[in-house]
Amino acid sequence: MWAVIQHSDLEMMEEYLPVVQQAVADAQLEATPLKMLIDRVHAIRHGTHVFGSQVGVPLADGQIRSAAEGEVRASEATLRSPSPRAGPRPSPAEISRPLRP
Repeated sequence: MWAVIQHSDLEMMEEYLPVVQQAVADAQLEATPLKMLIDRVHAIRHGTHVFGSQVGVPLADGQIRSAAEGEVRASEATLRSPSPRAGPRPSPAEISRPLRP
């Protein structure tokens, strides 16, 4: 399923990003495919990627990459152990938006 999503159009990638996030949270999928999907969406939207998975696409600067990595770690932690204080899960648009340094 993930490979079809990864190589689909942007609309489908964004539609299924929460499904991939949930699969990671449910330990049905490793975090690497999630990071690759985030990279793919970010590359299409912004011309850079944050995790280094897209060949021929420049990396975002270090501050953006660090912020994105922190957001994914926080998202994984929130998804794996939800609590009332954890807040809402980030939307696909929030994950793929340009990060402010």
